[in-house]
Amino acid sequence: MVNRLICLYIFKNRTLVKHYSFFRAVVPVLLFFTICPAKAQLPSGVQQQIQSLIPRPVQKSPNVAAMEKYGDYGVNLYHGLPEISIPVFEVTSGPLKLPISFTYHAAGFKYTDQATWAGLGWTVSAGGQISRSIQGKPDETGGTNSGYLNAVNNYNVTAPNCNDISYKEQLAMGISDREPDLFSYSFPGKTGKFYLSQNNEPPYLFPEAPISITRNGVNFFDITDEKGIRYRFGQSSSGSSARESTSTTGGGNTTAWHLVEIHSPDSDDVIQITYQTVGTVQLSDIEHNITVLDQCYTNSQTGLPCPNLDLTVTQVQTTSTTTQIGIDEIIFKTGKVKFVLGPNRLDLPFSTNVKRLDRIEIYRKEGNTFVLLKTYQLNNNSYFRNLANNQNLRLKLDGITVLDGAGTEINSYSFTYHTNNFSWNMPNHSTRRDWFGFFNGRNNSNLIPTTSIQYQQNTSSAVSNISIGGANREPDTTFLKEAVLRRITFPTGGYTEFQFEPHRYSDGGQTKYGGGLRVRRITSVTGSSQVMKEYRYGTSENGLGIKNFEQNGFFFHHTQRVRSSCALTPCDQELRSRMFFSNSVLGPGYEDSPVVYPTVTEYENGTNVNGKTEYVFDDNTHIGDPLFTVPYSNRTFRNSMSWARGKLTQKSVFNSSGSLVSRTQITYTLLKGQTKNVGQAGIQYITGTWQGGLMMNCTYLGSPFDGFTYHILNFPKTKGIYLESNRTETLYSGAGNHVTTYIKQYDPNYLQVLHDELRASSNPEAVVTKFRYPFNLVNTASNYTGTPNILKQMVLKNMIASPVEQYVITQNTNGSNQRIVSGQITTFRDIGFARYKADSIWMLETASPITSTGFALATTSTSVGWIIKDSRYRYRLSFTSYDSRGNITQISKVDAAPVAYLWAYDGAYAVGEFTNALSTQVAYTSFETNEKGGWTYSGQETILSLGEAKTGKNVYNLSSGAISRTVSGASTANRFKVSFWASTISGSQNWSFMGTTEALNTTWKLIEREVTSSGFSISGSNIYIDELRIAPLNSMPVTYTYHPSIGIQSAMDPRGRGTYYHYDHFGRLETVLNEDGNILSHNEYTYKK
Repeated sequence: MVNRLICLYIFKNRTLVKHYSFFRAVVPVLLFFTICPAKAQLPSGVQQQIQSLIPRPVQKSPNVAAMEKYGDYGVNLYHGLPEISIPVFEVTSGPLKLPISFTYHAAGFKYTDQATWAGLGWTVSAGGQISRSIQGKPDETGGTNSGYLNAVNNYNVTAPNCNDISYKEQLAMGISDREPDLFSYSFPGKTGKFYLSQNNEPPYLFPEAPISITRNGVNFFDITDEKGIRYRFGQSSSGSSARESTSTTGGGNTTAWHLVEIHSPDSDDVIQITYQTVGTVQLSDIEHNITVLDQCYTNSQTGLPCPNLDLTVTQVQTTSTTTQIGIDEIIFKTGKVKFVLGPNRLDLPFSTNVKRLDRIEIYRKEGNTFVLLKTYQLNNNSYFRNLANNQNLRLKLDGITVLDGAGTEINSYSFTYHTNNFSWNMPNHSTRRDWFGFFNGRNNSNLIPTTSIQYQQNTSSAVSNISIGGANREPDTTFLKEAVLRRITFPTGGYTEFQFEPHRYSDGGQTKYGGGLRVRRITSVTGSSQVMKEYRYGTSENGLGIKNFEQNGFFFHHTQRVRSSCALTPCDQELRSRMFFSNSVLGPGYEDSPVVYPTVTEYENGTNVNGKTEYVFDDNTHIGDPLFTVPYSNRTFRNSMSWARGKLTQKSVFNSSGSLVSRTQITYTLLKGQTKNVGQAGIQYITGTWQGGLMMNCTYLGSPFDGFTYHILNFPKTKGIYLESNRTETLYSGAGNHVTTYIKQYDPNYLQVLHDELRASSNPEAVVTKFRYPFNLVNTASNYTGTPNILKQMVLKNMIASPVEQYVITQNTNGSNQRIVSGQITTFRDIGFARYKADSIWMLETASPITSTGFALATTSTSVGWIIKDSRYRYRLSFTSYDSRGNITQISKVDAAPVAYLWAYDGAYAVGEFTNALSTQVAYTSFETNEKGGWTYSGQETILSLGEAKTGKNVYNLSSGAISRTVSGASTANRFKVSFWASTISGSQNWSFMGTTEALNTTWKLIEREVTSSGFSISGSNIYIDELRIAPLNSMPVTYTYHPSIGIQSAMDPRGRGTYYHYDHFGRLETVLNEDGNILSHNEYTYKK
């Protein structure tokens, strides 16, 4: 018996034939397969079969892999993980929001896990991405060897038989790829996965979501959410690329598309994200395989002798290289966020110039310049090291220091870990790993576990049991906490400490460990107070979770019949070839939590003195993954149901005596549920030629052919989404229980709430709010005019979350005696550039409730251009006008004064609110921005020192040119008032304006005049003016200036009296002053180190 590890170095392109197309993961840049020559020559073709069948866990770039992990392995009690996050900043632009934070994933670290540019375990959440795992060929591959999108799957093909041999051959030999690549998406508020579909059908989403996904080849993707907000990935509108690719010697394949733009559907608001090269990352891993040849039959021991037993272990090394990119800047209307790279990292020895993230700088915009507001400095210039040789293994984040705009330290976070070292005895290629990929310290020479198999050398010999492999892959919990976060010390001086323990699960009546860590205890200390929460897992707190994987011996194998012939007569041979692989059946691509907990109990301070809270997920059951096994193998396709798992279905609060205090019970409805075949795998069970009899006699291309050669597996995928449909909250007391029930119903296609009901045990009636959306009123296949056409266009732009009609019903709890008590209809219009905004609001007005049979729901018709309403709706509010950026400029109420608005700072802030005025009647500027606010002048604004301008920092020097305004409709019967503040640049002087002389000096003076003619101008020399506004005489103007990205700087009331807001260098409100400089309020902030 021979049991040895061999390795030779063969440069190989990864376009090898794949018989299991779904074994393949992301294609790496360069692949190096290391195999050394065996002493026993394997039959022709068998070695190639080995190479083509091995699943290779090719690693994504560290940043992409870390982001993807949060979608696959959620941070919640169901998975036993705490949510750990350090907020940084929220980018806002109109309706768009992009939060930035540092997040930590505390599941423990596998041997192949790499640190992101921030540090091991930490992810900078700031944007989003679409990533993919390539299964076989990239979907978009064209030509003869087509990818999934250029093939047409025939799920009616079956095997073994004599039919469709060419189809099965192309599938089994990897000529035609019939398995879709797996895509994962992540952006603010949304995560999920999808397959692209054949025949130009929409992408297949799981879970389902009210989003629209379109693509432009492999250049970019657009995802539009239910509000119509569009997220662009991979390539900006200007053509700048933000993609990461892996490549072979034959070219590159895109594996990640980064978020580059967020677009508002109804304004000019946009958030832009640019990227920079972080460095070229080269990662390697190994796997092992053994080929056992037996059950040999030969009729020529001379030409084709039966082989002897050879248990050679073959090592295959897979190396992937990716040029990693990271965010450079996030740019928005009122500022930008800059990500600054630091020196080269020292934990990636085979990678080229890979940088770490040094700091995040946040800027606010003043005019055309950016002013530094705050900096988050990463303290990540150290490493988790190797205990034996002190080698830098993984980048380490020790803390974050926060600086204000002047560079003064404001606060800091520091991080302490369970260890600062790893016990790993080499940086890569370790064979000391458990089933799940975690280091276990075992002295293994390969990764194939000790396994007993049956062996029969030839068809006439006896069957015996032999042992293969030899690796100990059992978990060792000793090493799981290495480099895992233990404590966060906060700027206040308090801290939060985490205690973790290994996952435990029951398997065949035995308790087993494995799969990483779960949180045991979280202790938060603030000053003299301490709050400790302890978590106990499993039914009756037995500490056991449920294994969320299928073992199948933890590694997989494959069987073939190898046939050969030679020139002698007779000369035929057939033998069984079994290939055993070290890779777990869990992967590659298995990123779900390996252990889940349908029941978790939380104790405060670790005892029941303060009671306990019990959380139940999925009604204390486990939603498993249907498995589909490849013939003659134990390799399975997982129909992953991870999207359906982990729903909180019950939360119970008990007091210290164990009595139930409150209980919340939640049920869910499955919507858009569907299961369909999404791919196929083919296997070649018989290889080589044979002159003897066939297992299944067929004819192919005019020659005998064994119909048992190829086997086919169709694999289905289930999708859908579970949405909360019923929530019952019960408060228990001796005086009687109080029950409140919330019921929701959804549109089955668009997934929006149609019915929102509230029931309370103290009220014999239920209150129901009904919603109707654009998709309820129009059919996108029909042609409309006017308002119905606007609703159709909104549906086509996926603006499906804005209700058109909503009304409130009171009814008995059994649904009878329905009465409509109120209602509202919102109409929409196109304000230009296909921006659809609210146009008017109609209110349902009735002296008494309306019976359901007497109420007419809003409808539309292709023959009229308006919404057909119930006759009791009354027109109450008009959104009269918008500016070119999509901002509201006038609202008009029936029987009330209109209100006009002016905007500045690139349309980001409303700087003027004018009650009892039309938008065409007002103008205002404080000269802070390039917008002139309705005034005409050719000079430039002048920047003064802080506190010298009346408001803001800018004023206007009349010496640079006059300012004028045409006042349409002004007369003695329709008077306007112009007001501004004026001062001399130096000295004192008299100045005449509109027939009145003013004595001016360097102190600001309020100037007011009534305007009764169609126009006027303001001119002079040696004079500054500020806060210039005009409006109808009887209007009430309030005007504002801002510190962009911070807050209001000043507010001037209708009398021209100001309130001023001062902030510290960190952007925190410090002092509020009135017009006379008196302090209205003052805040002081202390930072304890």
